[in-house]
Amino acid sequence: GRDRITGLWRPTAFARDAKAPGEALKPHVQQLLAGTPNRVRTAAARAAGELGLAEASGTLAKLVQEKQGDAATRVAALQALSQLQTPEYGPALEAAQSDPEEQVRKVALKLSVDAPPTASKGPSGPATGADPSARLADVIAKGSLSEKQNAFAALGKLQSPAAVALLTVWANDLLAGNVRPELQLDVLDAAAQVPSLKPLVEKWEAAHAAKGEYGIEPWSVTLQGGNVDEGRKVFLERAEVSCVRCHKVNGEGGEVGPELTGLVDKKGREYVLQAIIHPNAAVAAGFESVLLILKNGTAYAGIITSETADAIELNSPEEGLVTVKKSDIESREKGLSGMPEGMGQLLSKADLRNLIEYLATVK
Repeated sequence: GRDRITGLWRPTAFARDAKAPGEALKPHVQQLLAGTPNRVRTAAARAAGELGLAEASGTLAKLVQEKQGDAATRVAALQALSQLQTPEYGPALEAAQSDPEEQVRKVALKLSVDAPPTASKGPSGPATGADPSARLADVIAKGSLSEKQNAFAALGKLQSPAAVALLTVWANDLLAGNVRPELQLDVLDAAAQVPSLKPLVEKWEAAHAAKGEYGIEPWSVTLQGGNVDEGRKVFLERAEVSCVRCHKVNGEGGEVGPELTGLVDKKGREYVLQAIIHPNAAVAAGFESVLLILKNGTAYAGIITSETADAIELNSPEEGLVTVKKSDIESREKGLSGMPEGMGQLLSKADLRNLIEYLATVK
C-alpha cells in the first residue's frame, strides 16, 4: 500500500473483508504463536487481534503471562487481547504491568486506561473496571522517566475523581516550580485535558507568556525530557518540517542551513529552541542573507559566503556565486533566515521536546 515514489501510504478505497484471511489463518495461528521466531510471532499476534481470532486468546495470554518471546512479541499479544476483549485479557494485563521489560509495562499501563477489560474476569484476574489511579500514582513515584511520562498521559485521559485529585496536586506543584523539568510538559498536557484544571493551566500560561519578540518562555517545557528515537523520526521523516533537507547531522543532509552536530553542546538547548521557534532571532554565522542594491540599479540577494574590506561574495539562488565590490553598493539590507517561521505551529510541544533531545545526542 505504500507509494514507492512519494513514500506515502495509500490504502485501498474499499473495506477489506476480514472473513477470508481470518478463516485462512485460523488453523495455523496457534502454531505460529507458539513455535516460530519472534518476528513471526509478533506478526501473528497482530493478525489475530485485527482479524478477531478469539481462539488465539489463550496462547496470546500465555505469551504475556509466562514472558515468552521478546518485548515486541508480548506487546503485540497484549494489544491483540485488548482488541479481542476475551476473559484472558484481564489477567494478562495485570501480569504485563510487572513485566521486566519497560516497553511492555508502558503499553500495559496505557491499555489499562485506553482499553480496560470489559469481559468477565479470568480465573486469577482482578475485577474489571477498577480505577487504575493508584497504580498510575505508584508508577509516577517509582517508575523510570519514560514510565512517569506515560503515566501522566494516561492520567489525563482517566478523568476519575482520584485521577483529577492527583493531577490537581501536580498542577499546583508545576505552578510552584516544584516539578522536575523532564516532567513539566507531561503535567501540563495532562492537566489541560481536565476541565476543572483549566484555571491552573491558564495561570501557568500567563506566567510563561513570551517576553519580547523572540521569547521562548511558552516552549520552556520542551527543553528536557524528550525521546531520542522519536526526535530522530521528526528530523529525518517529518515532511512538513523537512529538517534533513536543509541541515546536516554527522555530515549527512542538506546544505541550506548549518551543520547541527554538536550544536547543543556549543550553544545550549535554549539557543536551539529559539532557532527553531524564532529563526530570525539570531542567524547562524555563515548563513546570513542580505539584499544588495547597486548604484546602477542591479539587485542581488543571497547568503554571504565571504566578506572582505573591499568586496562581498554572495551565494545567490538566481545567479550562483556573485562577487560585488563594496564601492558599487548603494544600500545593504539584512535578509530573513532561510529557515521559515512557524515551526512552533507545525510541531507540537512533544515533537519539539523529542527533536531537541535528539539533537542533544548528536555529538
